[in-house]
Amino acid sequence: ARVRTGGDSWEREAAVDAARWRVRILDGEAVVRTLEVEDETALYAAADVAADWPGGLGEEAVVAVAQWGAGFGWGVEATARLNTA
Repeated sequence: ARVRTGGDSWEREAAVDAARWRVRILDGEAVVRTLEVEDETALYAAADVAADWPGGLGEEAVVAVAQWGAGFGWGVEATARLNTA
């Protein structure tokens, strides 16, 4: 989690936004599934993977994660390629 403004102040401890994350599963640019969680863990269940990717994960399978910030909305997404390993 990151403090978006005032995080480097010596005057006071900066308040941190409540933990809220958006996890998007992508097939290239197309959104396959979206999860929103209020924890640092999200589960993409095997049954959901099978439903979303009946032929198995493709080369374009990506997970994108963004943090919510009050007054700022969704932050920049971090992305990683999905695989079955």
